[in-house]
Amino acid sequence: MSTRLPRMPHILKSRLAALLGALALLIVVALVARRMMNRHNPADDMPLETVSRRDIAQTDRGHGHRVAGRDRRDQVKASGQIIKMPVEIGSVVKSGDLLAQIDNVMVQNQYNQALAALRAAQANVDISGKQSERAEELFSREVITADQHEAATLGYANAKSRLARARSDLEIARQALTDATVRAPSAGTIIEQDVTQGQVIASATMSASGGTTLLKMADLNRVQMQALVGETDIGNVKPGQEAMVTVDAFPNRTFRGQVIKIEPQATVQQSVTMFPVLVAIANENGLLLPGMNGEVVIAIAERTNVLAVSLDAVRSMRELPTVATALGLQPDSVRADVRRQMQARMAAARPFLPRIPLVRRDGEVAVAEVGTVPPPRSA
Repeated sequence: MSTRLPRMPHILKSRLAALLGALALLIVVALVARRMMNRHNPADDMPLETVSRRDIAQTDRGHGHRVAGRDRRDQVKASGQIIKMPVEIGSVVKSGDLLAQIDNVMVQNQYNQALAALRAAQANVDISGKQSERAEELFSREVITADQHEAATLGYANAKSRLARARSDLEIARQALTDATVRAPSAGTIIEQDVTQGQVIASATMSASGGTTLLKMADLNRVQMQALVGETDIGNVKPGQEAMVTVDAFPNRTFRGQVIKIEPQATVQQSVTMFPVLVAIANENGLLLPGMNGEVVIAIAERTNVLAVSLDAVRSMRELPTVATALGLQPDSVRADVRRQMQARMAAARPFLPRIPLVRRDGEVAVAEVGTVPPPRSA
């Protein structure tokens, strides 16, 4: 026995179909509206900046730098034991201050002996001179022979020679006595100390090894930094240009410097050719110390109060379609405008282009500008 469901009236079916259609249309409209609301506009992500007058500068950044003072190593001519050394690493000295005193007993004795020899030589010259005068007078009266006259003259000459030698020996002994006292040749700071009090040192002039280095001092009021500049940028760097220096110890402070020398010998690091550039830095406060690492930015060119456009706004012709689309412009229209501007610029510079004669195959001579092609011959 089968059971049949009652049939739905025709009007009810129509209403149900209309309701489902309206519901589907509403869902489609909601999805489209949601997609339109969530649609990403590339132009919304573009940063905007007003073109204004600014001070701009072209700079070049160097790499791999280390602060160094204008230092000097002090070696002495004297040899012996250091009996006094009042300085140490970090001591600030002035010109003429005592750095070290070497035992001078031996050189003092040599000086005393040289002084006594000089006095004896001077007395010998005085006596020999009088003897020579008497011999000259007696020889003129034919009282003494020629041999006696010549002997007196030769004795006087020998006495003067010994006097000159004694003066030279005394000067050498005086210099040796002075060298035993080591004084600062200029103002500076002791940054290295290779010897201590009580140590025996060798003379720099008498030792084959060059002698013993006492200490190393540097003038830290004006330090130097060596910057490595790439081969492609070294042509823009010249002595006298300003430089801004930052060091790792003071990252928020900038020190002003000046390019003083470009070394001619290049160095190669990781297959990149670079040239050392020396930058002098004023260090009146003494904040910069030898060995600090830092960076150097050299000012190549500067312009003040000029219209400036952000470098991020500069794009190449290859990026024109993307930029135009992001700005809501037609790429073809923008490309045409750019070409017109470039042609106008070339036309303005055309009077300055050199002109050269060109000979056609038929023998006719035409004049064309460099970088252009002469117009075709009319029929």
